[in-house]
Amino acid sequence: GIIEKTKQENQKLISGKDAFTLYDTYGFPLELSVEIASEENIEIDIEGFQKHMQEQKERAKKAHVTERLTDDLVYAEILKELGPTKFTGYNETITKDCKVLKLIKDGKITELAQSGDLVEVILDQTPYYAESGGQVGDTGILKSDNLLLDVINTTKYEDLHIHRCEVNEGEITLNLMLNAEVDPKRRKDIACHHTATHLIHSALKKVLGDDVNQSGSMVAPDRARFDFSYPKALKFEQLKEIEKWVNIWIEEDMKNKTEQMRPEEAKSSGAIALFGEKYGETVRVVSYGAISKELCGGTHISNTGQIHLCKIVSEEALAAGIRRLEAVCGKYALELVNEYEKQVHNLTLSLKVPAEELTERIDKMLDEMKSTEKKLQAINSELAMTKVDSLLENVRRINDFKLLSGRVDNLDSRALKSAADKLNDKLGKSIIVLGSVDNETDKVTIVVKVSDSLIKEGYKAGDIANKVASICGGRGGGKPNFAQAGAKEPSKLNEALDAINNIVSELVKA
Repeated sequence: GIIEKTKQENQKLISGKDAFTLYDTYGFPLELSVEIASEENIEIDIEGFQKHMQEQKERAKKAHVTERLTDDLVYAEILKELGPTKFTGYNETITKDCKVLKLIKDGKITELAQSGDLVEVILDQTPYYAESGGQVGDTGILKSDNLLLDVINTTKYEDLHIHRCEVNEGEITLNLMLNAEVDPKRRKDIACHHTATHLIHSALKKVLGDDVNQSGSMVAPDRARFDFSYPKALKFEQLKEIEKWVNIWIEEDMKNKTEQMRPEEAKSSGAIALFGEKYGETVRVVSYGAISKELCGGTHISNTGQIHLCKIVSEEALAAGIRRLEAVCGKYALELVNEYEKQVHNLTLSLKVPAEELTERIDKMLDEMKSTEKKLQAINSELAMTKVDSLLENVRRINDFKLLSGRVDNLDSRALKSAADKLNDKLGKSIIVLGSVDNETDKVTIVVKVSDSLIKEGYKAGDIANKVASICGGRGGGKPNFAQAGAKEPSKLNEALDAINNIVSELVKA
């Protein structure tokens, strides 16, 4: 539609605002919009898009900040004076002729807010769902003649709804009548994800058993989190089974049935209540067929078919005995599937095999890599040992034993120990100190081998290793005949190895 409109106006540029609307309202990534537009020889105002994106981020940031600007005592006084806000949002997303009862700016009650101000608006009635029960608050606009406010979040203090707004145009005063319009697309996305948590709860009980209970949730337009009691991680097959049942119930297009009843009556009817939640004299019971029946104050869709598709994204431990499952629905689930499909497609191109042969091909490649790594390690060990043999030229005699120190880079501790043992076999009564630096990690490893006959004379591998390592920022320890040390200053390893003569000489004197 936007491309056709641009063509009709003989334009070659889609505005940043239109591109952002495609992204924010319809979920079109900027890259996709650019690609589609380029096929029609039309460009997109990227800078304009980025500007609108930044403005949205600023609004979100301001919404986050304003939540902490007002003391609860202010809300308590207003609630005492005005009573609860009438909530109309279960039946509509637009409520006309809402009366402005109170304005709060910078944490204080005021009578006026102007363009650019951040203000909290209290109305007599509202269709805006306020953040509660794990469901995020609604956003949208408040408007009247010559006045427009962006509602950037809705929260509540007990039953008092608080609209956190930025004044876009005009000025807002007390007793003004205005229309409250919730963003309908966002509301529906939230309702889809909220309803999906009910289906997930039922699927968890079906697959894992009735002992599974909800311990919390978070519902947003683009995802849902569901926390539940279960003692261990779920297997992949269990997650697929849960996902299968949720999508079967979506396909069955079950209708929403919402009833008002007393809490005792609701629980006796089989409705699931959230443990620890406080309920009033009457509660809302939300049902979908014989599958789900829960006490819930959130917003829901009229038919499960409106969810279209649900995909489980992750499952992880949250606390002892508590697991967290995250899922996405509708277009967000489709985007997830498309992203997986794209990754598979890229793999098929890279590996030059059809998708059904990917697993076999990757397993084969991993086996080949392991085999190659073993061969490479063997070659490196042989090369290193060749270098180790050349160290024999550095042998020095002290009293009746031999001292050898040297550096052989890119050998791990196991290879260094093996090299020290072989050198000891060749030299007989000796002290051997070898150092190595891993060129990738800059990690320094030092090993010291002391012949058993020298231990009785007071030479201990641990003492020598510690003194050598301390010169290059490290420490170590081990048995009297063999010790190992690690250090973090590779530039000082040569200095440390050169110091071995003095270190051993000091031990001789001692």
